[in-house]
Amino acid sequence: MQRTNENQPLLFVSATLLSLLGSGLGIILFGLAALFFNPSKAWVISVTNSTSMDRITPLYFSLFMALCLLSFVGVVKIRKWQKAGLFFYLGAQLTMIFLPVIWLDWNAFSVVNLIFTAIFLFIYFSFYNRMS
Repeated sequence: MQRTNENQPLLFVSATLLSLLGSGLGIILFGLAALFFNPSKAWVISVTNSTSMDRITPLYFSLFMALCLLSFVGVVKIRKWQKAGLFFYLGAQLTMIFLPVIWLDWNAFSVVNLIFTAIFLFIYFSFYNRMS
């Protein structure tokens, strides 16, 4: 069931646009952080503390860039009313929540990320029956 923008609910369109924006910015910013790791590391240390980047590597940022890309692809599929996109998005977002915990420790768990992910998943799952 493919729909045009005129037929799509405002909440659905708004959520997908915000998700596309967030994922797109994530791809760019995490890519730049991986590519320019040393300046990124210096900036993070300047706004946090000197131990905050001890276990972070360019691979960490590259993984987040890939997860943002997966999330972006998922949202594009969601916009086309494809159920598969919801699972791309879900997998990417859950990995983004727990990868810092696995890589760094429980101190890296983001409640804010969890809350926003839950809100967007609630919105997307509320339209699940309309997807094909």
